[in-house]
Amino acid sequence: MTFNHLVLVGGGHSNVLLMRKWLMQPNLMPNHPITIISRDSHLVYSAKFPSVIANLISLEESLIDIASFAKSVKIAFIQEEVKNIEFKHNKIIFKNRPAISYSDLVINCGSRTKVSKEFEELVQKKIAFPH
Repeated sequence: MTFNHLVLVGGGHSNVLLMRKWLMQPNLMPNHPITIISRDSHLVYSAKFPSVIANLISLEESLIDIASFAKSVKIAFIQEEVKNIEFKHNKIIFKNRPAISYSDLVINCGSRTKVSKEFEELVQKKIAFPH
């Protein structure tokens, strides 16, 4: 028996677009379990972030509710931090829950902006990234 389980790691732009495509064209979805994993249930949609910086929209308006989106696409959502991926064993190791296995894996976890010390005060005061 073949085990099929597609796992999407991260709520990045490409994984969101893939879920959107499945929502619009369900016939394109694989016919086996699909899970998306994200440390956060809401993520900033990167294409909208320049509008947040320009103060054209609020940060809240740029957020994607990954958990609800996954539910609408009928795929499982795991809100957890990935600690490690054992590629040789097709396992995803989590920080606070048991590992899961996968047959196919898509990694799209984006990035985290590192703020230099000289700009920390501006960020804390929400001058550099206003709401």
